[in-house]
Amino acid sequence: MYKRQAKDHTLRIGLTFGLSSLLELTGTVTPYQDIQRGIWGPPGDSEVGFKFRYPYTPDWIQFGLQASALIPTGSRHPVPYEPYSSGKFGWSMLGLFTLDMREYSPIVPFQLNLNAGYMDHDIRDRFFEDRKDQAVLGVGVKFPVGGNILYLEYTAEIFINNDEVPFAKNSQRLTPGFKFVGPWNLIYDVALDLSLTDERSPGGSYPYVRDYADWKLILGVTYPYSLLRYIKKERELEQQQNLKGMEEIRRKRLEAAKELEELR
Repeated sequence: MYKRQAKDHTLRIGLTFGLSSLLELTGTVTPYQDIQRGIWGPPGDSEVGFKFRYPYTPDWIQFGLQASALIPTGSRHPVPYEPYSSGKFGWSMLGLFTLDMREYSPIVPFQLNLNAGYMDHDIRDRFFEDRKDQAVLGVGVKFPVGGNILYLEYTAEIFINNDEVPFAKNSQRLTPGFKFVGPWNLIYDVALDLSLTDERSPGGSYPYVRDYADWKLILGVTYPYSLLRYIKKERELEQQQNLKGMEEIRRKRLEAAKELEELR
């Protein structure tokens, strides 16, 4: 049986603002979301949230918490070939664990990340009981190679209150990727999502079971900017100007005292 080949394009823009080394504010918008209708895709959904890191741990272990509000700014739900979305206001919360052995591993330096949490697709329904509720899972390992990073991730969204959907038919993927610093000091990310969803197995029904993308090529660019560093530079310049001003006042006072002495 011939399966029609479809094209699915998405453009997302994310912003992370670090208030400190422990707390970050995050936001994501989707200016372009392919919904398989029309020539040009409309905007997609958005997210705002925060990420907190627990401070009282050794430097090779980190615990954290990430919370997000899901804002249905898109025009179609669920989006074809994309993970499930309800078109309602929702929220998610994840526990974060990192084992950082880049400085301690005697053989191969690596960093292990484990994430697990809960996603509620409608804030108006009962928590942990609705058929749309999902568990969010993520496991990843990173290997530093010079100034670059090789990584491999497994991520999934699992319906936890929908017995009609077998585990194999949930949206899940394996993602190998490569991150490096390129021209203009930008951080470039090249990755490939490979679907692990078994669409041929029986069970489930629309919209909880759908045809997901078999693969996705992900291209990302990150521009890091330190606002704190800019503020420090401004303060240093201000202090230097204040010192110059004080020296100028001191010089004028000495000149005035010298003139008074000559008049005497």
